Amino acid sequence: EAPPSIPAPPTDPSGPSGPAKPSAAGLAAKVLTQEAVTEALGADVPPRDAAERVTFATWAIVTGKSPGGIFNDLPSIDADVAEKIAARLSER
Repeated sequence: EAPPSIPAPPTDPSGPSGPAKPSAAGLAAKVLTQEAVTEALGADVPPRDAAERVTFATWAIVTGKSPGGIFNDLPSIDADVAEKIAARLSER
């Protein structure tokens, strides 16, 4: 019985040539970001942890309006409102 034939090692140290194909994991990572999911669903993403919940609640109490989702842009506020938010958060 003859021994199995083993191919010669590659001679080009730069690796395989040709266009690199995106991996399935790379494509999934791009598609499944929270921002992409939010955009696809058209919904606000609620605060995810205790720090975000406290901050969102403080914003709502001081301004009288919900800040929306975590990816929503916040409206501009004046210095007085910013000071009230900072003071309330400093109590925590």
